[in-house]
Amino acid sequence: MHCYSESAPGLKGQLEIGALNDFLSSAFDEGYNSIAVSGGDPFLYHDLDKLLKYTFAAGYYNSITTNGGLLKSVRNQELLQYVNLVAVSIDGYKEEHNFIRNNVAAFDHMLAALEVLRKHKTNFGLIHMLHNEPIEVLSWLCEFAIAEKAGLVHLHPVEIMGRANTIAAKLELTEEMKHQFYILFQYYKQKYDGKLKMQLDLIHRDHILEFPQLAYQYNCTDICDTNYFRELIIDEKGTILPVTYGMPLRFSLGTIYEGIPLKEMIKRYHSIKLPALRNLYSDVFNAVRNDEEHELINFPEEVVLYAKASWKESVFRELSLK
Repeated sequence: MHCYSESAPGLKGQLEIGALNDFLSSAFDEGYNSIAVSGGDPFLYHDLDKLLKYTFAAGYYNSITTNGGLLKSVRNQELLQYVNLVAVSIDGYKEEHNFIRNNVAAFDHMLAALEVLRKHKTNFGLIHMLHNEPIEVLSWLCEFAIAEKAGLVHLHPVEIMGRANTIAAKLELTEEMKHQFYILFQYYKQKYDGKLKMQLDLIHRDHILEFPQLAYQYNCTDICDTNYFRELIIDEKGTILPVTYGMPLRFSLGTIYEGIPLKEMIKRYHSIKLPALRNLYSDVFNAVRNDEEHELINFPEEVVLYAKASWKESVFRELSLK
């Protein structure tokens, strides 16, 4: 379960805490037991204390993604006792991190945040946006993580949104770079086994073709419990989306403000929208199978891109017919 707010400080989504907690309670009843709060800096969320205390008491595994800049406040440090894992964003070497963050002090703020987390004995990891950068950064990142006593390095390919939109040409990954990072990831994952957990949000095309169930529940004959909704995203407006952030609204399950238990939302979705979602997953799987040039894939992002592209194509077709 992901709660998301817009990245820019002036675009903070303020979800109504009562409706949010009510929905999370019904989601817990359906087997969801992990919540990740991200987008901008979650510590800007006014009711973060109420959210974390509620979900922690309910039995959720709470994680937060932050740039670390707000961890110096007493209020935010007190909230760490209700957080199981803090993922601190790091964009590379100091100069690169500061450039991407557009802040000459960003790297130093991140270092200060790591010191706070160690002081409070909070489990933390580093999340790094893979982009057009020297491949040597991966070795440095692993050594940096171990030196700073991080337990995790999470690598995520750049998504062109937020500030990344303004510097897209510099950040975009080439296919060659994806392969280089993929190979190095496999090497460092083995090298640091037992010292550092590593995660990469890329999967090889061959792996998807051999195990299609990793990509989608193609043989689902019933609601499949929540298999089709292994991850749910609550965006800054309270809309509940499957797959990942950015999924078109036509695939939403509803909103947290409807006051409907998740189980009922899934039943409603099954009768109205699930066939379209199944077809979308099937189309993306077939596209991956037929595309031999792109071997490394972030499947959820491919689903979003394909959903948006197919929608534009259908709208254009309708306009052309008129």
